Amino acid sequence: LYARIMKTKAGEAAMKRPVNPIVAAYRSFEAAKMINLPLWKVIPGLLTQWDKMYLLSLFGAATQKLVAATVHGDLEKGVQFVGQSQGLINDIPSVQELVDRCIDEAMSTHATVGATFEKK
Repeated sequence: LYARIMKTKAGEAAMKRPVNPIVAAYRSFEAAKMINLPLWKVIPGLLTQWDKMYLLSLFGAATQKLVAATVHGDLEKGVQFVGQSQGLINDIPSVQELVDRCIDEAMSTHATVGATFEKK
């Protein structure tokens, strides 16, 4: 399932190898169970809409890997999805520092932008 992921051994391994059709079918069943989709609806889909079922199987595999990384904190076996904003992180402040920064930025923006909209 094409997505931005954290560069880890598990992430690199997941992106290298394609899923074979038998594993994809099995994972489709697992993914269907996760979203409460009756299995009798998956079987015709496997036969007539393979591309959609293949994506469902990738979703199922990705969800398992995501849970391993995010819920259990296991980046050795799990895959952590990341976004573009991760590259913008320069430090890891405490909660108090983060709240103080947000308040300071809000007050600064209000002072700058607020002056533009003041009634004259």
